Amino acid sequence: MQKEKESIMKNRIMQNSMAITAIFLISASMALAQRYNNSQPQSPSFLNRFGYQFSLYNLGRFDSNILRLRSNSYDLAGGLYPSLAIEYPFSLSTKMIGKYSFGINQFASTSFLNTTSHWGLLLLSHQYSKQLEIDLYGLFNRSNQPDVLNTRSVYTFASYTQDGEGVRLKWKKDSTTMIAFEYSVQHRNYSGIFIDRYTRQKDNLYSAGLSWSHLFSPKTLGYLRAAYQFSASNNARYRFSEPVLDLYVAQEIGHGIQLQFLNKLSSLWFYERPVSINMAISRKDLISTFMIGMEKKIGGSVALNARYYFQKDFSNEPLRKFTDHTLSLGLQFALGRSPSLDYLEEKDVLASSEIHPEMNKQLTAVRLTNLGYTYLLKREYDKSLQYSLQALSIDPDVEEAHINAGIAYYKKGMLTEAIQEWSSATSLNPNNHRVQALLEKAKAER
Repeated sequence: MQKEKESIMKNRIMQNSMAITAIFLISASMALAQRYNNSQPQSPSFLNRFGYQFSLYNLGRFDSNILRLRSNSYDLAGGLYPSLAIEYPFSLSTKMIGKYSFGINQFASTSFLNTTSHWGLLLLSHQYSKQLEIDLYGLFNRSNQPDVLNTRSVYTFASYTQDGEGVRLKWKKDSTTMIAFEYSVQHRNYSGIFIDRYTRQKDNLYSAGLSWSHLFSPKTLGYLRAAYQFSASNNARYRFSEPVLDLYVAQEIGHGIQLQFLNKLSSLWFYERPVSINMAISRKDLISTFMIGMEKKIGGSVALNARYYFQKDFSNEPLRKFTDHTLSLGLQFALGRSPSLDYLEEKDVLASSEIHPEMNKQLTAVRLTNLGYTYLLKREYDKSLQYSLQALSIDPDVEEAHINAGIAYYKKGMLTEAIQEWSSATSLNPNNHRVQALLEKAKAER
């Protein structure tokens, strides 16, 4: 038995090592290809159209959650999460995104909870109009995460594989406000939990959510999400419903520092899972989570973050009642390139100019404006400015492009240029009081 366990452990270590090695080899190959392409005349070849990003996230945390402890009063944990994402644009309005991530979690005093996980995502995004965008995606997840939702003090190991699919509809009211609806179905197959000696547990997780995000100012972003999830499991004790409410605010305070606030409220309602003392009562949890964090960008590729989490579970299950304090410190590194889009604009114009040149002109300007807004949300202000100005060169009457360019200039400390762009936006729409407020603020700062 001991030899068998050692053999399994060696195989897992070998698989993990091979996965990490593959990620580094792929990213290195892409970096060399990019260097070669930069030295050669660019052409609309298949490989030149790809964008990619390799990121490495390292996390260390102090954890006081009693559900993950044995005899100690706290635990120290570390995590390493390399990931690789690729993006391929079929046109200015349609793109495909693929992502693979690998995670390792190590605990100091509870080593039996050490986990490895794999995540995969394939997403197809299409922008129907200036306001409406749709995403179709598929998911895959494999993990040896233990089950800590039981009613006993003994942990049950619950390695699983999970795949799913979903759809997301995004409606942009203007350059500052977006509303999104998302629906997904995920199928989870457990390898370590049996209903009986012949049947493994299988869960179908259904989730629907509605979110609202708003850019209150060039430095303040707010996000509100309400979602509902329920599990249709072949194990009656694992059937539950979970409503969730999230509120997130991010505020830039200068010098590349962003403050982050999160308040999350969720409730777990189990249908046939009695508590450990009163077997006639089904388990119900009310979990409140508060987070305050800070992120510091160092250049364009490195970021440091520190976050404090306070979590409390108001449960009728005595083993689940806890107060948890977590302090995490993280380092994130990313490198890559954006997909080449110049050939797409030219191709789309040539393809549709004979049908209706003026309509094509407006549509191209709108798509470039939306692309500039996307990079604005990513805080890549040079890219945002590039596409916003390109949109204005095609159609100088796109109000949102002037607004986005003004925000990008403002973020880069170029107040005169920001004032010019916001002045142009107010001349196109004098009733936009938010832009007028930004304009007055920039004038006062100058």
